Amino acid sequence: MKTILFLAAVLLVTGMISAQVKTPEKPPVKVPFAESLQAVVVVTDNWTATRGTAQLFERTGPNTKWTSAGDAFPVVVGRTGLAWAQDSAPERAAEFKREGDGKSPAGMFPLTYVFGTAAKPEQ
Repeated sequence: MKTILFLAAVLLVTGMISAQVKTPEKPPVKVPFAESLQAVVVVTDNWTATRGTAQLFERTGPNTKWTSAGDAFPVVVGRTGLAWAQDSAPERAAEFKREGDGKSPAGMFPLTYVFGTAAKPEQ
């Protein structure tokens, strides 16, 4: 009887542990900016500013003009401003984002997923 209870407990714990292990999803294919149809542009007054504005842009094809979509809206960036991300910086960049520096990375980044608390919009 003790053996059966022990085996049941082991199976239960094993099941609980394996239920917590998630297989990571493959990252989506990153679309090169030249082929992108949507963009979010964030602008601050300077590199140490913590507030700025964001504007959404879109276009109908890779060879069409970008147009603004909606109104610009206020945003908050890093608690100590911005610094170039190592892989997005121009050659002349002198300061780069470091972990723990309180800065948000500056550069061009693909937005491959979104999250939030609102209901998923209709497509």
